[in-house]
Amino acid sequence: IEEMVIFTEDLSGNGGLVAVKSVLRDINGTLEIDKSTNKSGLLNFPEYPRFTSKKGAVIAYDKKSIHNGAYDKERFRFEVDPFTIENMDNFTTAELSFPGLFVSAGIVPDFRYEAKIMDDYSLGFEKPMASYPMYGGKGSGDVAIKLSEEGFTARGTIDFQGAQVSSQEILMTPDYTSAVAETYTVNENSKYPNVFAKDVLTKWLPAKDSMYVNTNGHTVQVLRDGQEFAGNLIQTSNQIVGSGVLTWDKATLTSANMQYQPNKVDAAVSAIEIGAITADKIAFSSDNMNAHVDFNTHIAEFKQNEKGKLTSFPFNAYASSMDEYTWDMNAQTIALDKGPLLAKEKSYFVSTKYEQQGLRFESTKALFDMKLGIIYADNVPYIDVADSRVFPFNGKVEIREDADMQRLKEARMLAARDNKNHELYDADLKIGGRYLISGNAYYKYNY
Repeated sequence: IEEMVIFTEDLSGNGGLVAVKSVLRDINGTLEIDKSTNKSGLLNFPEYPRFTSKKGAVIAYDKKSIHNGAYDKERFRFEVDPFTIENMDNFTTAELSFPGLFVSAGIVPDFRYEAKIMDDYSLGFEKPMASYPMYGGKGSGDVAIKLSEEGFTARGTIDFQGAQVSSQEILMTPDYTSAVAETYTVNENSKYPNVFAKDVLTKWLPAKDSMYVNTNGHTVQVLRDGQEFAGNLIQTSNQIVGSGVLTWDKATLTSANMQYQPNKVDAAVSAIEIGAITADKIAFSSDNMNAHVDFNTHIAEFKQNEKGKLTSFPFNAYASSMDEYTWDMNAQTIALDKGPLLAKEKSYFVSTKYEQQGLRFESTKALFDMKLGIIYADNVPYIDVADSRVFPFNGKVEIREDADMQRLKEARMLAARDNKNHELYDADLKIGGRYLISGNAYYKYNY
């Protein structure tokens, strides 16, 4: 017999019988219509008709409709013991059960139990809360489990490498376990940062040594000091990585590959935005940066991956081509430096204010004071304005809000920088743009 279909009472209120979805497959046995000595049928033997299975049967869950065929019969099945069904035309299905061996494809250890007709009219079982090693010891579960044509489901807590997933909606398959998780929790240790997440989606792929966590459209807590993350996390036995947005204080780090350590984060390619000085103007913004953020020391280091890429200082309406930035979170300063990437290039500042028409000047070092909103540029050899060249005293320039370059005291100036005929010294100058300068100075004409 290829399969046996069982009919049971329709519990929907319509009356009559409904076919049980699960069938008994690979079945072999004897169907007895009546007792062999009752050939006339005059006597009543209530145990007949009777079916006796000689070698048991298999209940499989490999339909395409059950989670896209996730439960391969060769690996996942319920093996029914040899059984007998008596009074087949009038038996009570509520009391029908099939003892046997549940073979779970290694999700949990195989165990003996009884398959019964479930609420969805399939054959399966429910088992109360217990502890199980999962996927050959790659994790564990303290779960109550249920098997039906809705899948192999559970409610409780799953542990993977110390991470705890608590859920009332766990789906377990031979290749993955997914959950609509009430919480996902990791306590900081030598490998992992703190993670505390509520209302997230998880998917554990044991063969890939990976637990995938989607924050489900909101932020979760990571690290120690109120940092929040939104996006996707992947936990392996060695690390936690993230793709998304990390926020803390007034900073936002965006990356497709954040490498988390205990209270640290690294990203080979990232975008960073720091500090809203006013309601509509942020302090610092750049992308394609290699980032290292240490929340133990409260120091963040950003290195530009692309030569000549500009980093913006929107509050000051300036940008810089320098490629190394060190943010001291406690002091609220950002140090700018010309690094090895620009060894053969000149680094500079350029005004982004339209009216200043691209005013720019060289600089190899600077400090941005986020408390005051001031850029202190050092090692400025000169500033070209129109056909003149201005030499700041000690190579220092100060930029405030909205591209406001402070007056240059004790400066020197050549008017026409090509022929150098007009030299001004001990000057007090105000540079307002690429073609705008005013002030006073002592004058010397060079023949």
